Amino acid sequence: MQQVNWLKVRKLLMITVTITLVLIVVIALAIDWWRARDGYCVQYKPDGSRQLLYGSDCFNNPN
Repeated sequence: MQQVNWLKVRKLLMITVTITLVLIVVIALAIDWWRARDGYCVQYKPDGSRQLLYGSDCFNNPN
């Protein structure tokens, strides 16, 4: 019977978790960038209302 090397298992688990978290952050940023560039964004105003903007209006609308 072979003994389990828990240090290797722990190291592999930590590497897997770190790579997974980095991928989640990168994918979330890519989706956010796409929504603002080609998709949509929501602009909130001080009076509590909101306006749905599309495409380049997300960056160009100062209100």
